[in-house]
Amino acid sequence: MPRRRQDARTAAEADAAKHRADEHDADGHDATGHDAAEQDAAEQDATEQDAAEQDGEPDAVAHAAADLYVAPPEEFVRRRDAAARLARSTGDREAAAGIAALRRPTVSAWLVNLLMVDSPLLAGQVRDLGTGLREAAAHLDGPGLRDLDRQRRQLVAALVQRARDVARAEGHRITDAVALEVETTLSAALTDPSVAAEVTSGRLTGPRTHVGFGLPDEAGTSPPPSAPPARVPTASDGRRRRAAEQDAERTRRRERAEAAREAARTALATAREAADVAVRQADDARRAQDEADRHAADARDAEAALEERLADLERQLDAQRRTTQAAAAAARSAAEAAAATRTDRERTAEEVEDAERLLAEAEAEVQRESRT
Repeated sequence: MPRRRQDARTAAEADAAKHRADEHDADGHDATGHDAAEQDAAEQDATEQDAAEQDGEPDAVAHAAADLYVAPPEEFVRRRDAAARLARSTGDREAAAGIAALRRPTVSAWLVNLLMVDSPLLAGQVRDLGTGLREAAAHLDGPGLRDLDRQRRQLVAALVQRARDVARAEGHRITDAVALEVETTLSAALTDPSVAAEVTSGRLTGPRTHVGFGLPDEAGTSPPPSAPPARVPTASDGRRRRAAEQDAERTRRRERAEAAREAARTALATAREAADVAVRQADDARRAQDEADRHAADARDAEAALEERLADLERQLDAQRRTTQAAAAAARSAAEAAAATRTDRERTAEEVEDAERLLAEAEAEVQRESRT
């Protein structure tokens, strides 16, 4: 899963880079856009260099980092040490050292990493929107800047809410201090390309901050003036040329502002959709929990009913045992009485036989006496 997320993120980066290259091809000859073109080229070089550095690290380190930086922070050290031991057990000492050197992220950094990994397109949107905001900052007036800053704040607020939902889904409850760190880090990523590179890597280790709306080296600067014309034939020609240049510049400003606004709207819509999904998932989880609670209550009621039925059966069994024991005792008494009766009858029979024998003997004796 982490490898597929990284591939998707790389594809999003390539699309964003191509989109920026197309924009610069369209107005790269514009003198007022020269600084923005150079700045985007520098950002692209930094992105390519960062990708090259990551490609240069052992695959085992990249795979371990992809898993570790989206794992709960409280499990980071245990998982990192286990991954380092596994690498050492296979003889890959370089990878083991690289894994052991990975730093544990703060809770806010972990949440930002989850945002980037769970929504691969978000990384490209952060880069594109940051580029658009910085270009617009170099050309827009106060009202335009305020409008873009408002959109930026809305996007950051939506992403912070998404981070809260992600934390809740992961079984964590983030504090206001952690939420503020997430907010300042995302704001910095939209204004500072170096912070954006860290944030979109998915391997952020701590919160980031940046003071100001644009790049650190943009404060107080303005686009270099166009070279003056070689000659001005007439005053009217000069006014027309200046008016045409001003119209072209206003058109370019409007186009850049609209592109930045569209990027902000797209990113905000994505963040809101992700937040809606998280809310629906949380609702589904609550309903599932309620259903589980109901089933548990029904099971407890059924268990109590069975226990009561078992107690009743045990009472009936005890009563039946007592009845059986009483019947057995009565049967024994009856048997004993019958045995005693049989003994008396046998003794009486013997006495009758003795009496009859004595009578017979007496009668015989009488007859003998009468004959003599």
